[in-house]
Amino acid sequence: MKTKRLLAVFLIIAVFSSLVSCAKGNGPEENTVNNEMPGEPVIEVTNEATTEDGLYDYGLADGGSTVFLKSYNGKNEKSLTVPDTINSLPVKYIGSDCFAKHSELEEITLPDSVEIIESYAFNICDGLKKVTLPKNLTEIREGTFSQCATLHTAEIPSTVKSIGEGAFYNCASLKTSLPESLVNIYDYAFYGCISMEVLYFADTVEKIGLHAFSVCPSVSVISFGENSSIKELGDYAFNQCEKVETLTLPDSLISLSNGAFANCTALAHLVLPSNLESIGEGAFYDCKALFEVAFPKSVTKIENYAFCGCTSLVKAELTDSVTDLGEYVFSACKSLKETRLPEGMKIIPKYTFASCEALEAVTIPESVAEIGDFAFSACEKLTAVTLPDSVSTIGEASFAGCISLTKIKLTKNVETIGNNAFSDVGTDFTFICPEDCKAAEYAKNFNIKVASE
Repeated sequence: MKTKRLLAVFLIIAVFSSLVSCAKGNGPEENTVNNEMPGEPVIEVTNEATTEDGLYDYGLADGGSTVFLKSYNGKNEKSLTVPDTINSLPVKYIGSDCFAKHSELEEITLPDSVEIIESYAFNICDGLKKVTLPKNLTEIREGTFSQCATLHTAEIPSTVKSIGEGAFYNCASLKTSLPESLVNIYDYAFYGCISMEVLYFADTVEKIGLHAFSVCPSVSVISFGENSSIKELGDYAFNQCEKVETLTLPDSLISLSNGAFANCTALAHLVLPSNLESIGEGAFYDCKALFEVAFPKSVTKIENYAFCGCTSLVKAELTDSVTDLGEYVFSACKSLKETRLPEGMKIIPKYTFASCEALEAVTIPESVAEIGDFAFSACEKLTAVTLPDSVSTIGEASFAGCISLTKIKLTKNVETIGNNAFSDVGTDFTFICPEDCKAAEYAKNFNIKVASE
């Protein structure tokens, strides 16, 4: 039992070390793949001045035909309507940080004359509750409403195509819907929006960035249009959307990124895209309610930890198209009873089924040459295993802690058996193998019974 406890500790440490990134999300400085926002053009501003009431510093843009608001100087207003003109010229631009850190503001109405709001314009307006955006806005830029913790109402206009990096980052009170005009949602756009409940992505959406909706624990619905064109999900895009129970992913997706739906602890029903080719590291890590996965025949790659910690998963049959299987893929799936390994696989990777306590039987394909370290460790209900002629290597602790395992059938082709491969197995545990095989010599050294067929 001491060995079993040590195995469990090693497993927990390894999982934690490799998946600590699932909990990371410290800000937009983290990297992502092919998801950079286009650079913002520099607006040339001249004739800088202050309004007569002293509320705004501004300048002229577009050759003197429009107004660019540079900063807001008010201190006491709770409700503010931004003017649509200054000196008879339309207010077209709101500059970066223009209203930032004005905690006294609770409600802001922006005129329809505004076409561009620069980055971080309302950053850390931590008293802001409601904002009315201009109807012709086409993008919400980086950090526009970042850390506006009390903002609960911000209807995104139907003209908006792009929501920038961290645009609503940590807007904890926000409840809003996504317009059907959206094309790109960049990194951390809605990270930490813990009051968001429904996410509907129209067919126009092509890209959802890194951690875009991560740590949105009240989200209960994630839905994609019937003709969705989405091609890319950033890493951890929906990490910790804890109330989602059903998820159907669009066929336009051919890969799932690392941690895409990690820690979606209520997710029970999952339909994978019919054209899916790869499943990223920890894609469904710790989805505790997920009870069955049907893999399309197009899947060729499943990376480390993809379904690790899915404690309700009962059945997972891999198709023969899977040629690249990572480590820990089904580890700690404590309810897993049935599994099928792909014909043609050569190695069962490390920790693949470690701590699958309900696993009763497994058929190892004729192509397998190596069983990786801890591959079946702590599979407490596994009673018997037959190794095909192709197996030559049994890794360290590969069957350790299989307390119900009473026999394993081996052939003379087994050349290497790792340390503690069969420690803490069932009573009267027996090797079924020819007397002249190397496994019989190993058995003698470790007081394991040997019987011929």
